[in-house]
Amino acid sequence: FYGDQLAQLIEHIAHETRLSKTQKDGNTLRDHMEQAVKMGRRDLAELEGPGVPDLLGYLLEWFHELAAARGSGMNGFNPIGFAEIEAWARLTGRTPSALEVGALMRMDFESRHPRDEE
Repeated sequence: FYGDQLAQLIEHIAHETRLSKTQKDGNTLRDHMEQAVKMGRRDLAELEGPGVPDLLGYLLEWFHELAAARGSGMNGFNPIGFAEIEAWARLTGRTPSALEVGALMRMDFESRHPRDEE
């Protein structure tokens, strides 16, 4: 059950990452798709993508907290590592399980390595 929920959350991250990707014209894919929806050429469901499972919404919140504090370099965002997660947990009073730490790292990887639409 958890695995299915996590897979849906990872797909949500992948979808949002794809939509945020800047295109050659400087606009994001989300900008292009929103325009296509307005013109009736795309379905709104394509833009919305997979939802966040209710049971794992807290993980997405945790991920956003971690991602907001990470740095970046010449190759984009720096990965969120164990040291960053440990410091975040200590400073926020959270106690993520090993499974949750693994999920956060998978979410981070997906956000930094967007896949093409399947």
